[in-house]
Amino acid sequence: MSDSTVAESAGNFNHGHAGHLDRQNIWRFNLSGFGHSSGGYSGPYRTAVTQDGHIVADFIDTGILNANIIRAGIMQSTNGEFSFNLETGHIEASDINITGGDINLDGGQLSVLNNDGYKADFSGGMVELYQGAGTGTGTGTKYLSLYNSLLGGKWYATIASPSYTLGGVSSGGFRMERAPAMSRRQARGTLILR
Repeated sequence: MSDSTVAESAGNFNHGHAGHLDRQNIWRFNLSGFGHSSGGYSGPYRTAVTQDGHIVADFIDTGILNANIIRAGIMQSTNGEFSFNLETGHIEASDINITGGDINLDGGQLSVLNNDGYKADFSGGMVELYQGAGTGTGTGTKYLSLYNSLLGGKWYATIASPSYTLGGVSSGGFRMERAPAMSRRQARGTLILR
């Protein structure tokens, strides 16, 4: 609700004869519409319905609201667990479950961070994995990247692990292990790179 809309509505209701100037809670009805003021006859009238189709109110309680367009700043759940800033497009939620359909990011990045400080970033055909990111917005230490590389005129799917130290322990390169249930023949593809 804009202050100009409130002012215009108040202006419409502040014309005519003041029958009871000493009253604080006033309902006024005239050709411009009807409105309520808890500040007396002179307003402000912060709840109103005007003849040109405006409803002015600080709070609207409803069970079901059907609308073609809702213009707002921030839409937020009553418990604060979900909010959608319609001005910036920023969404905050404690839990999102998407069943079916797609998630499309155009020019953006998807980051997944768990409570143990492991983080995965997905953007531009690249996957980067981090450890020690904490539970906040910290980056942590990158330990693995998956991306496409152009080398010698050919494209290669690339897995890269930078050298790093985390918690005083140095990285040891790649390690791929066979599952305990695999036979020797199945485990021939096992690879350890240092």
